[in-house]
Amino acid sequence: MADVLIMELTALSPEHERFDAKTTVLIESVEHHIEEERVVSAGSGGPRT
Repeated sequence: MADVLIMELTALSPEHERFDAKTTVLIESVEHHIEEERVVSAGSGGPRT
């Protein structure tokens, strides 16, 4: 999903009406993925950050 959003964002100018919304979705998606990785890592005895 992130790769698709990045491609879409690179095709838009920052002034485009959907640029901010797509950026927000990308940020939230990446943050969610990071949190999932932390949970998996913590559950497997891996390092916590």
